[in-house]
Amino acid sequence: MRKSIGIGFALALAAAPLSRAYAADSTEAVMEKVAKVMENMASVVDDNKANCDVMADKVGKFIDDNVAIINEGRAASAKATPEQKKIWDAKYKARVEAAGKKMQEGLVRCRTSARVKAAMEKLKAK
Repeated sequence: MRKSIGIGFALALAAAPLSRAYAADSTEAVMEKVAKVMENMASVVDDNKANCDVMADKVGKFIDDNVAIINEGRAASAKATPEQKKIWDAKYKARVEAAGKKMQEGLVRCRTSARVKAAMEKLKAK
């Protein structure tokens, strides 16, 4: 169950902003930025899956460094039309799901780490 919680959380983070993205930038530009953030976060998790403390530090810093993009996507997501959501599905869903799968092993391995949990909680708080 914890495995699906971590993956679900990552996918929910990505799906919400991407599906509604059209704030200051064009819809396409915001969706692309958020997809890249998810892919890069997946690399951080995957690259550091052998050491949960290092992963926690790097994921926490990554989220702090990318909070503006995350928030831009969240803000824009509130205004998405069904058509924009279809565009997201067609262009970005596979990338975001692949990022979630890439994070899976590391998040499952470190699921009991309080530091990793705290770092991932930053996604909710920001």
